[in-house]
Amino acid sequence: MVKGKIKFNHQLWRQLGLFTAYVLTLLMSPFYIYQKIGENDSARFTIFLGEHSLYNAKEFEGLLNSYFTISLVILFVLPVLAIFLKYLLDKTGYPLLAHLQSLLIFVACSIILIFTMFSMTVQIDLLRLEWGFYLCQAFYWIFILREWWNISGIVYRRNHPSDDERAEEKEQSAE
Repeated sequence: MVKGKIKFNHQLWRQLGLFTAYVLTLLMSPFYIYQKIGENDSARFTIFLGEHSLYNAKEFEGLLNSYFTISLVILFVLPVLAIFLKYLLDKTGYPLLAHLQSLLIFVACSIILIFTMFSMTVQIDLLRLEWGFYLCQAFYWIFILREWWNISGIVYRRNHPSDDERAEEKEQSAE
């Protein structure tokens, strides 16, 4: 029993470490390239930090509405909520529900990020997505694929019992 708790705590710390890398990517990596007409020069914009931040750039004045800001806040809060809900549900004995809710929340975060970033590219014609967007999507898909793998493992173990479980079932049916 102690071995399982130690393993799960390592899993929790790994997930929080991966989330920290995601937050640093969200804060510091460029998300947009703005190609100016007739110029070879293009400007890269981060979301929060730096002199080319979306919130400091004059190209984005009036375009950053509450939808964009609230979506970014949700993208910070939902992954933490998913990690801790998974931890609590797994600790209380509901591993399938824990992994399923975590999977669904990370899929929702991926979709919210797509809609949030594309909402800006629709408003400005010459704006393209940069590698920060794709790196954040990669973080979400790491979480999603890990949860999918865990869910499929749980379902497989339930549908295909081991030899020890079959022997116990035969003993119980013989009694």
